[in-house]
Amino acid sequence: MTSERELMVHAYLPGATVAVPAGLLTLTESDTQVVAARFGYGLRYLKRPGAIEIDPVDLGFLNGQEVAGRELFPEGAALFGGIRDAAPDAWGRRVIEARHRAPANGLPESVYLREAGGNRVGALDITERGEEPKGLAQAVDVRRLHYLQEAVERIESGVPVPANLHAFFEAGSSMGGMRPKATLLDADGSHWLAKFSSVTDRGFNVPAVERATLELARAAGLRVPKTRLEDLGAGRYAMLIERFDRAGTGEAVGRRHYITALTLMNIHEMASIESSYAALADRMRRFLNAEHLADDLAELFDRMVFNILVSNDDDHLRNHGFILQETPGQKPRPGSQDPERRVALAWRLSPLYDVVPRPSVASSRYLHLGVGQYGREATLTNALSWAERFGLPSSMAVTRIERIWRAVREWRTHFEEAGVSGGDIDAVGSAFPHARDIGGKALGIC
Repeated sequence: MTSERELMVHAYLPGATVAVPAGLLTLTESDTQVVAARFGYGLRYLKRPGAIEIDPVDLGFLNGQEVAGRELFPEGAALFGGIRDAAPDAWGRRVIEARHRAPANGLPESVYLREAGGNRVGALDITERGEEPKGLAQAVDVRRLHYLQEAVERIESGVPVPANLHAFFEAGSSMGGMRPKATLLDADGSHWLAKFSSVTDRGFNVPAVERATLELARAAGLRVPKTRLEDLGAGRYAMLIERFDRAGTGEAVGRRHYITALTLMNIHEMASIESSYAALADRMRRFLNAEHLADDLAELFDRMVFNILVSNDDDHLRNHGFILQETPGQKPRPGSQDPERRVALAWRLSPLYDVVPRPSVASSRYLHLGVGQYGREATLTNALSWAERFGLPSSMAVTRIERIWRAVREWRTHFEEAGVSGGDIDAVGSAFPHARDIGGKALGIC
């Protein structure tokens, strides 16, 4: 049965703590599937200083596209990418389904969009037409992590969870996929995402290893949010990562808009494996601000090299993202709807997230995204083959590879300092090949 649903899309502008109406989204749904969508920006919204575009591809206006008074339609997809990114991820969907006692993916997409909660990723909120935005849902104090871990286990086991806990889990975040997670409030009033141990974890302590890998990336010179590890007892852990889509603390918390690389590429999720880092670099040239483009392209190259060196093959397009950054920076003000002063907005590559080594005894390894002229082959020579697509001469690319390798080759020391157990270090050891065995020798890196 086909039906039409109208939803209001609200946006939090830079420095604002109160959302404003951005436009009207109309969905045509057949049972649980979106078959068509259209969107119109509000004329008053477009006149606001600091108005943010929902996505730069189909709903962009920051580069001079004319959108006032027009109905806009997604190109090559049923739903706009920027709207899709504001929907719950796999874990958030499970929480909503638990409340409705519905099967996996058994609800209309409009339900997931409406019920993603105030802690969803980015700077949007979505409600029924005429309803007010929810605002930031109350986050759990970090000292109650043990309580949340118990709720995680109930959700994973299909046991009902107290209604007062649902909002904490509905982060709606694209940062983390299936892993159980919740938004937390630290002692200083900042917002963090907790990623918990899961019954599906096999072979090693995933939260501890993921946190250590992110800290290893920081040591290699990559941009990484603050992280820490919490021991919850009984073999359960939570990795905490500071939310880079939030700004400020306490009552003065603002939001930064976020999209995934899948949205920037404007392709279907199933086509992610057919894409490549170089293709993403090409799209970045089209949509990112020229002032920071060279730095962001070099950072993307570094992340590709790091993923090769730690065997992270979960590097699909949802695990890369972009933040809409304002200049000058705005300090969020309680009760405000607009920036304190006029701002310029530009998309930037987000900090790194969701990187977990995959142990393997295979001699040949592959990433999810294409690396170079030899496709997805996870070798340093393959990474170097298309270095110019990232604006890097070969000599400069080799220097960057060498810098990253100098950090990664000390991974055992970094993992020990990060509190990873000896057994877990041994369990993931095969995920860290020596540079000489994956093309480093040909580059003079040994």
